[in-house]
Amino acid sequence: MAVLIAIAPMFDGPPLEEYVPAWVLWGQVAIVPLAAFLVVYLPCRWSAAVASGPRPLPGTDQWWLRAERFAQVRAARFTVVVVMAAIVALLTSLVASPLSNVTAGLRVSLAAVATVAAVYAARAATARQMLCRSFSTWRLARDHVVTLAVFGFSFYLFALVAAFAMPARYDATTAAWLVGVFALGVAMRYGGSIWLLGAIQALVPAPRRVCDAVAAVGGGNASVYELRVGYANAFAFPKHNAVAFTTRFLEISSDEELKAVAAHEVAHLGDPNMKRSTRLSWVGLATILLLVQLRPAAATWGSTGKNTVFAAAALFAIYTRFKGRGIRAKGEAHADSEAAKLTDPTAYARALENLYRDRLGTVRDKSWLGHASLYDRMTSAGVTPEFERVPKQLPAIFRPRVLFAAVLPAMTCGLLAVVAVTAGRVAQLGIDEPRARLAYNTLFGGTALEALDAAEVAAARGDAGLVRAVIRRVVERSPDDIFVWAKAAGVLALTGFDDDADAAVTRARKLVADEAEQERLDLGKDLGYATAAAEYVDDVERYIQSVRASRRRATTP
Repeated sequence: MAVLIAIAPMFDGPPLEEYVPAWVLWGQVAIVPLAAFLVVYLPCRWSAAVASGPRPLPGTDQWWLRAERFAQVRAARFTVVVVMAAIVALLTSLVASPLSNVTAGLRVSLAAVATVAAVYAARAATARQMLCRSFSTWRLARDHVVTLAVFGFSFYLFALVAAFAMPARYDATTAAWLVGVFALGVAMRYGGSIWLLGAIQALVPAPRRVCDAVAAVGGGNASVYELRVGYANAFAFPKHNAVAFTTRFLEISSDEELKAVAAHEVAHLGDPNMKRSTRLSWVGLATILLLVQLRPAAATWGSTGKNTVFAAAALFAIYTRFKGRGIRAKGEAHADSEAAKLTDPTAYARALENLYRDRLGTVRDKSWLGHASLYDRMTSAGVTPEFERVPKQLPAIFRPRVLFAAVLPAMTCGLLAVVAVTAGRVAQLGIDEPRARLAYNTLFGGTALEALDAAEVAAARGDAGLVRAVIRRVVERSPDDIFVWAKAAGVLALTGFDDDADAAVTRARKLVADEAEQERLDLGKDLGYATAAAEYVDDVERYIQSVRASRRRATTP
């Protein structure tokens, strides 16, 4: 999320459209997503083939070996996606700059969507191979979207939109966005997720068989739901006193296994560890609120504000990560213990094995939600698993020679492509490199006065179009700065825009008068600012007169 927030300034300020034909810009809207899809999908499929190895896959009677290999496929795909997505983002941003930022935000968004689509397409193909199921990419994506909704996906999506739409200053609009993000975060924590899933008919009342199983283990007053997704799992919502079981889990579980898992989920509802986890979630909400206001903080306090926001958000995220993992681990251990006490431990152990077998969950790793490894969970229930505690390691994509052979060439080719495409566009459109660099620097970095210095250089070169674009950008960013308006008037006069120069001087004079009046009302203010500004405007007016006089002398025969 922080990476997406960091590119939000792409949407700020006027573009330099006059240097790039519209068909070039909008043509990339179709090209970039297609390239992003292929760049991510093909290496994902290749990495899956490397990770799974040339040998035949183990049979279903040794599903834990298939799970280990599937874990390697996921790890390989994650590495490829991170590297390729970085290359795609670099290509997108550098190909768009420094010529224009009209469609930069749209291109980045479409590239991100295409990247996600490629990941899911590759995952569906791999899952069909590894799980021996026939389900579509659409169904896989839908199941994941529903699962994300359980954990408040809509809140994070709204926070991302707020980060892009947030103005570059603290005002009423900024406060409204922050209040909206906070209100939605609170709503999602107090029933919003259940309401959203119910509204899209993904969460429905559970069948009588499920309600009876929950009531038999002490959950008679809890709300019981069925989550319509194609993978096996169960969820507890302590804040809402509700439990949910997926459709797939109900299909593969016997009544005894359902009752055992229901005991586990009901144990979560009254667990003090879950209450502590709920309180810790407020720290996560504070982290999101900090990141959302990154843009106005950076505009108001510069790098100090930006660094402060990032540092605070990083501290909150690290604290939540480590503290939350310990709390969740204790909660899961408590729920496992209660399930083994209230039901047949053997049935509970076999239910866990069915859950892991169905989604090829690894048997030896602790999950990020705090679950212990399947081996430890089964042995704690008094059942000896059919597999070893640490299965024999299969060939992994993360071996150094494989990693260097796969990642470094991809990154090198990506960087070379960036250089070649950027150079080709500059040459094709007839834009010399100094002019392009000047446009990029004045639009995306530096102070207002530094941008005006660049505009003065462009004026001396006779680049009138660039002068207009830079000054338009500068005065929009500093509408009340007397020195900016005065210096802009001088640059406009040098370029030959006399009417605009006179208008800028008039604006500067008005700001000087307003400042002098404010100084008279506020005795504690520095009384020399208005005087210094007025003297600077006088100097600029004399400079403008000298420029016009020299121009008249040059045109006199």
